[in-house]
Amino acid sequence: MQVTRHGGLATFESSDGRFLYYVKENQNGIWRMPTSGGEEVRILARPSPENWGNWALFDRGIYFVDETGPRPAIEFLAFATNKASKVAEVESLPPPGDPGFTVSPDEKRILFSQVERSPVDIMLVENFRDGP
Repeated sequence: MQVTRHGGLATFESSDGRFLYYVKENQNGIWRMPTSGGEEVRILARPSPENWGNWALFDRGIYFVDETGPRPAIEFLAFATNKASKVAEVESLPPPGDPGFTVSPDEKRILFSQVERSPVDIMLVENFRDGP
């Protein structure tokens, strides 16, 4: 059964079952809609679509990666205040398109994947001739 009317992926249900939270393939942000039906609302303008899997929902808010500042960061949107605050600056973001982000249930640890370096090999082809 179709739930969203304007697309969505990486969906999480709130612990009380009242809302679905999700991201969209071609739009920045995290969206929310009532599970009973109704209009969707963008509650956060980040993350970008490339970082679709890099956020975590909790009862009191959402942890997410922020790539908009001078250094990548992990931030927390508190539902009580509707304000985002920086939790930590990081060396680099998780690889785009990978869902490699989670927060421990006690919210004391954040685990995410990070590319330290991207190795590339240079290959040599000898005795190559153009044509047969």
